[in-house]
Amino acid sequence: MFRCWGTCVCFLLLSFGAWAQGDWFEGLFPLNRVLDTSQLKESRPVVKAASPVKIEYSANVVCVEHVAYLRADCSLYGPDKDLAYEWFLIGDTSRLGTGASLDFKPLVEQEARIGVKVKDNGYLVGGDTVVIYATTLPSYVVVHDTVCLGMEATVGVKGGNYWAWSTGGTAGFINIRPARTTVYPVRISKYPIVQGGYRNACHAEDSAIVTVNDSAIFGVAGDKEMCEGLDATVRVENGTDVYWNGLQGSHSHTFTVLGDTSVKVTATDKYGCRGTKEWSVIVVDAPRGEIFVYVDGVPSDSVCLGSSVRMEVVSDLECRYRWFNRDTLYYTEVTPQTDFTAFCDISVGGSVTGTVCKTRLESFVSVKNCHNVYFASGFMLEGYNKTYGPIGVNDTSRTYEFMIFNRNGTMVFSTTEFTEGWDGRYKGQLVPPGVYVYVYREKYRHHVWVRRGTFAVIK
Repeated sequence: MFRCWGTCVCFLLLSFGAWAQGDWFEGLFPLNRVLDTSQLKESRPVVKAASPVKIEYSANVVCVEHVAYLRADCSLYGPDKDLAYEWFLIGDTSRLGTGASLDFKPLVEQEARIGVKVKDNGYLVGGDTVVIYATTLPSYVVVHDTVCLGMEATVGVKGGNYWAWSTGGTAGFINIRPARTTVYPVRISKYPIVQGGYRNACHAEDSAIVTVNDSAIFGVAGDKEMCEGLDATVRVENGTDVYWNGLQGSHSHTFTVLGDTSVKVTATDKYGCRGTKEWSVIVVDAPRGEIFVYVDGVPSDSVCLGSSVRMEVVSDLECRYRWFNRDTLYYTEVTPQTDFTAFCDISVGGSVTGTVCKTRLESFVSVKNCHNVYFASGFMLEGYNKTYGPIGVNDTSRTYEFMIFNRNGTMVFSTTEFTEGWDGRYKGQLVPPGVYVYVYREKYRHHVWVRRGTFAVIK
């Protein structure tokens, strides 16, 4: 009785151990179960723990909405046409596909764990899993550099997590020493690009440029022409550690011109390159010229009040111009209201400090009232002259306004017609004798001329 009970207990323990061993194996290799050959229709070898199925892929890093191509490689299992495939997302019960290959197109950023089970006539023979990283292209800025020949340059990318340079570098910034201006292609991604275990198909491609200068790049500007005995000025732009004709100085150099002169300037540019440039100043005579005055296209030294005057300079040199009204062309146009002297400074040199070789030209222009208007000093009511008004020639190119006021400031008459005069009446009645005021306004083009005066009204 005791032996029988012991035998039963041992049998149960062995059975439980075998069952537990099977669960442990399947837990460790969920896609690789040990098959019982007695259950196969034909005699087949038992599948070992190492799975004969391996997932091959075009890339395991792809951009969102791009396709990753997967294929189940069962060559270790043998050429069997009866294999069945089941693709799935781990943690998801839905199937992705049933063929030997799968086109996986992620729609969002994710790390998708994809598995495949392979069965032969209904029996599981193996499986594999792979992680597909779906991502987007990173935002980035490429940093370029400019150096002198023989100097080290630094270029790089601000943005992204992983980089692959044409030089083999994998850092965001690289240091190089090119012999000439060179373009360095780079790939940028959020996931590893060249590291083992990653086949990255989602990366941006760009290039960083290293510009190599053979000589220093700085500017020289200043006076090119100057009258003898005056000071010329030359200056360095975008340069440091400046020497003028071998003597250390500042960015600006001023000297007296005694003849055609050249100065040599040595400086270091912002890239560290050092070089020498030459600047020449030529002695010129003071410019000569004359102002010509034109009225309505005709040369004249007088102009009617309200007319436009055009003045032009004719010079023996190519000069700069500055008129009395600050115009800077070789001509200017004005509408004078009184006699005036027009002047224009013509100059050469002075591009830096304002020191110029200049000459002032002057021309006198007289202004007159070409439309002479007169007013009588008195007016007799109901006398020989029936009306009182301006005496002169009616010019239809001008507009007029004529008004008369009594001693109280009351306007007793007004008109805009040159030929219409005042008959001495106000509101139909003759005005009393006394002193009256007239106001005459005449407009010609852009000019308005006003004249005021008094006259006596008598019986």
